[in-house]
Amino acid sequence: MNGDLKVVAFDTLPVELEWVKDGRLDALVGQKYWGWGYDTLFMALNHVGNLYPYPSWTDSGMDLVTINNVDAMQAAWDSGDFTQPLPPPY
Repeated sequence: MNGDLKVVAFDTLPVELEWVKDGRLDALVGQKYWGWGYDTLFMALNHVGNLYPYPSWTDSGMDLVTINNVDAMQAAWDSGDFTQPLPPPY
């Protein structure tokens, strides 16, 4: 290989973050942990309470983690606070 191959994996768990930091992975694509939980509970509350119709499709987005923002994702895991957006990956 001449360095042209980029390795991307799914999920942004702490073990995968270490692989980005040490260069084994170039990027990670993961779900927004806080958003998935929040959106699910919000939809359930609206359904049970018949408060208002919720869209049939919800895009909760994704996180793209590279060497440029891996420390911010690690900080989110360390603090348990996933509510802040990550810095740009590039």
